[in-house]
Amino acid sequence: MSTRPLLHVSPKNGWINDPNGFSFAFGKFYLFAQHNPYDTKWGPMHWLQFVSDDLVNFKEVGIALKPSENYDHEYGCFSGSALTFNDKHILFYTGVADEKQTQCLAVSTDGKQYRKSKLNPVISEKDLPRDYLIKDFRDPFVFKKGNTYYVLISARKVNNGSSILMYKTLDFKTFTYVGVTLSITGEQEMIECPAVFFEGDKAILLYSHQFKKAVNKFEYQNVHSTLYVVGNFNYETGAFISECCPREIDYGFDFYAPQTLTIKGKHYLVAWQNMWDRDYPSRNDGYVGNLTLVREVSVKNNNLYQKFVSSLSNYYTKTQIISDAEYTVFTIPVDKKYAHRYRVEFSQVNEAILFFTNDEKVSITLNAEAKTITFKRPEVLNNDGSATKTRTIKLEEDINRLSLDIVFDQSAMDILINNGKYSFSMLFYTNASPCLTIKTLTNEKIMLKKLIYNQIAPKEIAK
Repeated sequence: MSTRPLLHVSPKNGWINDPNGFSFAFGKFYLFAQHNPYDTKWGPMHWLQFVSDDLVNFKEVGIALKPSENYDHEYGCFSGSALTFNDKHILFYTGVADEKQTQCLAVSTDGKQYRKSKLNPVISEKDLPRDYLIKDFRDPFVFKKGNTYYVLISARKVNNGSSILMYKTLDFKTFTYVGVTLSITGEQEMIECPAVFFEGDKAILLYSHQFKKAVNKFEYQNVHSTLYVVGNFNYETGAFISECCPREIDYGFDFYAPQTLTIKGKHYLVAWQNMWDRDYPSRNDGYVGNLTLVREVSVKNNNLYQKFVSSLSNYYTKTQIISDAEYTVFTIPVDKKYAHRYRVEFSQVNEAILFFTNDEKVSITLNAEAKTITFKRPEVLNNDGSATKTRTIKLEEDINRLSLDIVFDQSAMDILINNGKYSFSMLFYTNASPCLTIKTLTNEKIMLKKLIYNQIAPKEIAK
């Protein structure tokens, strides 16, 4: 049985990883993904293009970039970003060939055909400081401040660790190195896939951290992690001056390489909803890789908050609301051919478990005393034969006043906790039917303040 998500972006065939070029142009939202059209594993990178009117329903429209030139012929067109400039849609990507990673442009006047610039590569080894390696120099993220365009690029150091470097341009023809934005140390570790958005007078810098070591059993449990830090740039030196310590963006099994987009004062985020070095059963359906649902993001007290976009409500086909109720066991049966959204607010809960499938293999366990939430799924094997099955996160707040906002979509779940202060993204694979069952694990009843259930369908199956 196919478990392909209905709402989450996935390729018709082949492999996808990082989202790229998240942007708005020609009256539509554009989203690209790293893509290998030839196999269900990583290979020569193409940019697969998706287009949307509302940030929910994305249509796959074909390959926008593919390996073709001497600077990208070998491993292809790696990750990057996009923006509009002089009424043109510009894709900024990393070309990889001959053990070099260099920065390149492709331009479109209609959002359909993209031509690689004759100036490529526009940033190369001659623009890279001597203490960095050209073989690991990638993922340009471009943003505008005033009349200047700045580009953040990841680079591995010659000796130890890596950095995010800043460049600037006025015309996308000549680029000037500004300085080091952020650095880490660590023999294997590298920070990559930078992104940024601005809220008020603050900049929020996001990045992915390969092989980040776990600081405790609740954080940085993936092999590779994603972080954000709040602060500001020094545009003279390129340095990022942080106001707080970096924090994890998403605590889930499957989340990496997030990209951001700001349009009309709102900020949006999307990420790869997979993880490296895992064997995903979706390859039996001819594809591997999907993206998270797009989320609107904001910052309060230096904390990142996420919520699902409001246009998701346009796809509701059924709604059920329950308020101020007490239960020891509560169940909502649902139709397996749809996606489902559950918004649950508790006014009192000590220990409880929420099951999302009738085989009880997909669940969330709440422990008020420990302030923990434990997520469980059927095992997904890692390439080394081990399994990733359970994970626990610890909240700062009292769990007795808990809110969950969950989208369950065939084999993908996006979970937002306490108004989106915490998020958890995961994939799971089971032939069981979906349902929501809430059970108390003590003699005390669960007190539901409110539960809102929505049945969701993309337009092509909505009745």
